Amino acid sequence: MKLKQADSAALKALTHRGRESVRVLRRARVLQLLAEGWTVVGVAEAVGVTETTVRTVRRRYREEGLSAALHEKLRPGAPPIDALEGMKNAPGEHRTQHHTAAERHPA
Repeated sequence: MKLKQADSAALKALTHRGRESVRVLRRARVLQLLAEGWTVVGVAEAVGVTETTVRTVRRRYREEGLSAALHEKLRPGAPPIDALEGMKNAPGEHRTQHHTAAERHPA
């Protein structure tokens, strides 16, 4: 697999900074090894992921680019925790109050 020159440089910088999640760093390493000519099986064993993961990362890179290959897509269901932060004081929201035992059963 061939990486774009800019993508190769971005991966190198990303893996040297080490400030990304382990998942992102593993996907970056998958792309680097594929670009070096490693087989899917070899990459999977070296990085510690499944062959399916290697193929998925490769396909997403080819079809959607570097960012899509490195980062997970949003999934249906509950919003990410970050999205919930903005909803803390939403109008009409009911909060559950937690009381200590002394507050629930005054003497």
